[in-house]
Amino acid sequence: MELEITTEQLNAALSVVPKKSGQALSLLTHLVEHPEATSQNLSMATGIRNLSNTTKTLNRHLRRVGLFVACVRPLTPEPSEWLWSVYPLQGGVDHV
Repeated sequence: MELEITTEQLNAALSVVPKKSGQALSLLTHLVEHPEATSQNLSMATGIRNLSNTTKTLNRHLRRVGLFVACVRPLTPEPSEWLWSVYPLQGGVDHV
């Protein structure tokens, strides 16, 4: 499932992620340009070794604009090839 993020959503997402969060911004911009990136490709492209930890940090900011980053395991025999994407929160923006 490929998600098209609108320019408005991208701008909102970029505005809530602190500039000092370089890894989080790198992860977000890469996923916007390359939805369904594999763990290996995402890690190589961003230089992030611990994708889950960076995603946790990023999602704390993105939920304010109704988005989140997650991975899914495709129906393939390759266990390391999780697919990462940006998804909309079901129910919209989280005001927590």
